[in-house]
Parts: sequence; structure tokens; C-alpha cells
Amino acid sequence: MTKALTKTIWDKDNVLFDSEGLAMQIMDDEGYDLVTKYDATPELAPGVPLERGYIYKEYPGTSTDKIVEALIEKFSLPVDQIKEDYDLGDIPDDQVAIAVAQQITEKTINGFRDGLEAIPGISDALRQIDKDFGGIENRASCTTSPVDRMNISLECAVDPDTGENAGLADLFPDVDNRRISGYDYSNKYEYFFELHPDWDPAECAIIEDSKSGATKAKAANENVRVVGTVAAQYYTNKQEQADVLRRAGADIVISHASDIPKALQWLKTDLSQDTKPDFTSQVWTKNEDDYTPAATQKLKL
Repeated sequence: MTKALTKTIWDKDNVLFDSEGLAMQIMDDEGYDLVTKYDATPELAPGVPLERGYIYKEYPGTSTDKIVEALIEKFSLPVDQIKEDYDLGDIPDDQVAIAVAQQITEKTINGFRDGLEAIPGISDALRQIDKDFGGIENRASCTTSPVDRMNISLECAVDPDTGENAGLADLFPDVDNRRISGYDYSNKYEYFFELHPDWDPAECAIIEDSKSGATKAKAANENVRVVGTVAAQYYTNKQEQADVLRRAGADIVISHASDIPKALQWLKTDLSQDTKPDFTSQVWTKNEDDYTPAATQKLKL
């Protein structure tokens, strides 16, 4: 018998705020500049030039240091010259990607301070979930972002409807290891459950937006339930990304944050057709037809 849901664990970028587009644009620009600094005409393959936008599309949901590490390896970038040009000092070669990534992260943080918007409806959804799940102590955030970027984004995100601070730092307080950065870990959710042996994965729902995040959630423990979200403006083709998330293990995918509380309540009944809520926006489930308020459409996985 499926255990009851009692706790929720939230990814951050594109789940709580519309950050991935901004962060990845900065990463794309910085990564392109890094590569072309040492190779004026880099190629992805013979006859296929590196172009702006490649990094943006190729590495969604990947930590900055891993992207820099991949670029150094893929384009055989000169590590010693990078140390000199980026003023890194005499650090070990295996620390170069981390050091360059930190500089990129600092630029990203500055961008977040000036223009980071919360996902519409997310704050109200979180407050409703507090009522449904017995309070804020049953919720945590787990991200691949570094600690400083994680904290600034939670503190600075504004409600796009009001222009006021969205209050996400208060909704995810930094107490009891419930605001976690898994930046240095291969699977942030495995790390989370190591820190929280009292959180039974079978009683947890993980809210994710990316293929890598949903995959790692299920890899950490196959009994967790995954709520996918394509509510961020970053996802212009929501159905396509919903399919990606369902293939990666998401049990249900929502397209507006206001439907997350309903999705969690429906998961409590194993997505029984008899208890299907009246969703306000498009929702997909792993093993069912596409569901919308107005119509249904068969999707092939």
C-alpha cells in the first residue's frame, strides 16, 4: 500500500522563481567567451561551429562548475593560461573549473538582485500546502546552486503581480537543514536524505522542473513521488517539457503553480480518477491522457 504524503522537497530554479533563463543566459555568454578566448573558431564537431545559445540549450539543470569543467575538457582549454587570465593564483588544476564557476556565479547573483521574479502564484501555493501538510516544518528546499546564489535568490525574488518581495526566504527558513545546497554532490537528493534519515522518502513529494532533477529524485529513492512543473516562462513548449519530465519519472506535471496543492492532494489518492481535482491549468500524468480544463488529448510517451 502506498504511504501517505507528509512532506515536500522543492527544487529552486524554475520551480520557485523564473531564474534558469537568466542564469543560463549569463552562463552561455560567459562560457562562450571562455572558449573563444583560446580558440577563435571552436567547433563542436568537424564543420560545426560553436555558437551562442549552445551552452544554454545543452546544459539545463547542470551546476555551473560542471558546465565549466565540461567546456575545459571538450575544447581542450589551457588550464594554466586560464589561471593567469582569471587571476586564480597557483591552485590545483582540478580546482580551476570551480574557481571560474564562482566568478560566473557572482555575476549571476548580481543579475538576480536586479531582476528575479518568483513563479506566479507560488507563494500562495506554499501557504496552502502548509495548511494541507501540517506546517512549514514539513517542507524543505534542495538545489544544485551554491549556497550564496541559493540564499540571494530566495531573499530577492519578487512577486510579478505586485512587485513586492515574494517572501520565499521566510517560506523556506534556513533551519534544521531544510534549506540545502547540494552543489558539491552528484545527487542532491541522496545528500538530502542522508541529512534527514527521519524523512521517509516514501512519504515525500519532490517538486522538480528538469529532466536531471526528476531522474535524480527517483534515483535517490524509487519510492518518492515527483511533481513536475513547467510553470516557468523559461519553458515555452510546456507540453514538450512535460513529456520529458514524465519520461524521467514525474508522476504528475503542472503548468501553473496554483495547481501544485491540488496535485499533491491527488497524489495522496494515487491519482484515482474518482478524486481528480478541478485543475485550473493544463496538467499531465504519467500513465494517463493529457488533461486540460477544456479538453483531453492523447499523448504518446
